[in-house]
Amino acid sequence: MKFENQGPKIVENDLTRLEQVIGGPLPNDYRQFLLTYNGGVPIQFSVVDVEGLKGTPTDVHVLFGIKRSIESDELFWNVEVFSERLRGKHLLPIGCDSGGCLFCLSLAENNFGTILYFDWDFENLQGNIYPVAHDFTSFLNKLRN
Repeated sequence: MKFENQGPKIVENDLTRLEQVIGGPLPNDYRQFLLTYNGGVPIQFSVVDVEGLKGTPTDVHVLFGIKRSIESDELFWNVEVFSERLRGKHLLPIGCDSGGCLFCLSLAENNFGTILYFDWDFENLQGNIYPVAHDFTSFLNKLRN
């Protein structure tokens, strides 16, 4: 898979800092993605099916990274902005679709590493969460035209 608009190169210390902020480790496949691409926009394969979501598939607008030049594409910024909305859900926002709904990485012990879709539901301020893939690698493999 190829990505355009990748973030600047990062090092292990950047990931350690992120892990300190989120209070635990990142899955290995997601760590490797950040070290290799540091976020970006998938080239060619830009939609993914979301089980149970009305109107699926949805697009993958951007995957967040560290030290990104666009603030809304920055992992730390998204962690801070969505901390209240995602409180208690053990989710790390890792990307979004063009409507602003989030792709999240589960940090919960019972489904660690699972990719979930957080659909903003303005009637239900908590939003709705849908499964996407059992890990980050599977998520990337599910991307299609």
